[in-house]
Order: sequence, then structure tokens, then C-alpha cells
Amino acid sequence: MKWGKAMNRKQKRQKEKQISKEKLFTATEVKQIQIDAHQKAIMGITRELFNIMLYQLNSTYGFGYVRSTRLLDSMYDLFDSIDKGYVSLEDIKKFVKDELKIEIR
Repeated sequence: MKWGKAMNRKQKRQKEKQISKEKLFTATEVKQIQIDAHQKAIMGITRELFNIMLYQLNSTYGFGYVRSTRLLDSMYDLFDSIDKGYVSLEDIKKFVKDELKIEIR
């Protein structure tokens, strides 16, 4: 089909068949795709923050493999506890602010 010309009946039917063969997503599938993309983005950011944290702990405080892996293991355990509802992010923020006197900006 050339630009500037209207489609004839045959071209319209071919276009309709092509569209009907294309995958269309339901609202539920779209929502799941959004959730998956959001989770993937969060995991990517978390990995980057862990890399930055481990780099700085090594550079500033000499953390090596053993202490770094212990820290990561404890972080993974904490994430698991958050997922299971044993502790909340608000609990952690309150602890950091009240006990450590640090407010993350």
C-alpha cells in the first residue's frame, strides 16, 4: 500500500486478519507485566546499592570476602523476614532513626 491512498476492501480485510492474529493482552496480563517490570527494576537497583555498599565498606573499612559475604547473608535474611512479615520497613527506619540517630536523606 502506498502513502496517500485509501485502502481498498481487500487490503482492509488483510489488515483486519493481520491484527486479529497479533497477540493482544488482557488487563490481567498487562497488570502482571507491570508488576514483573517493577520487581525487576527494584532488584536491579538493590543489586547496584549492594555493589556500592560493598565497594565502600572494602575501601573505607577493609571489608574482605568473608565479612562482605556475612553481611550479604544477613541482608538476604532480613529481606526474607520483611517478605514474611516478621519485620517491616517502618520498623527498620524507626530503629535507624531512633537507635542509630541516622536519618537517611
